[in-house]
Amino acid sequence: MKKFIKITVLIFTSLLVLGACHSKVTDKLKNTQARMTVSQLIKKAKAANKKVETVHFDMDLSTTSLGERKNQKMEADLDYGDQAGDVERANGFISTKQDGSEEYQAFKMPGGGDIYSRGSRDAPWSLKSIDGYNVDPDYFDFLDIVYSMKDDLKLKDDGTNYTLVLKSQNVDLVSLFEDELNMYLTGDSQSSMKKTFEVSFDKENFRLKSFKLKMVSKVRANRLSMKVESKYSKWNKISDSKFEAPDNVSDAITYDSNDDAGDTSDDSQEFSDLN
Repeated sequence: MKKFIKITVLIFTSLLVLGACHSKVTDKLKNTQARMTVSQLIKKAKAANKKVETVHFDMDLSTTSLGERKNQKMEADLDYGDQAGDVERANGFISTKQDGSEEYQAFKMPGGGDIYSRGSRDAPWSLKSIDGYNVDPDYFDFLDIVYSMKDDLKLKDDGTNYTLVLKSQNVDLVSLFEDELNMYLTGDSQSSMKKTFEVSFDKENFRLKSFKLKMVSKVRANRLSMKVESKYSKWNKISDSKFEAPDNVSDAITYDSNDDAGDTSDDSQEFSDLN
């Protein structure tokens, strides 16, 4: 990550007329929805999501490799301002469970280049000064990837959502999402794995609602699987209080151990390595 969510006979007759009108409107709506194409959906999604300023997301990751299982959960509130660009403020946490142990990291980015973090739920916050914010996966960068995949996707309508799914297994998901999900494969090829990819948009507002990405090795002897599921909500309904700086802060300003003192040019907050 780079620094820088309408007597008696008359009444009866009237109801019949209204019922007929409603039926015609409903049928017309259904026909319109049935004719929705991938390109049309993406066009509507682009227009609708440009208006998103704040959004909440919940993401779960699980990977299994050579019998070892890793689980991660991330929750975050993100504020992109009114330009649908870089993250301006953020608040969230990442929890990782592996081999019976658990790691926890919380972060608050109230703006102005300050980032507060802590390694346990009760610990005081430490303050770091950076040049800007970037939280991966990024809402708008992820959407841009989906838009670029339109020729590889087909549309499903489940009544509540429009969902885009893969047309075939030939899509290189690893290359597409390696940056946003820090995703890569070692020792396996994508051709040896079954892929599932679903992205859902709310039918009422056309905003990104959820996505699921799953890859499972076809060879049981070398069972490798990775699964990412995310849900988005609260578009433009997150209060400013969620992004306020915490009170219990340690005195010292700290720097990332990989940075030279005072050099914070490449600070990042990523979800996970998918390997």
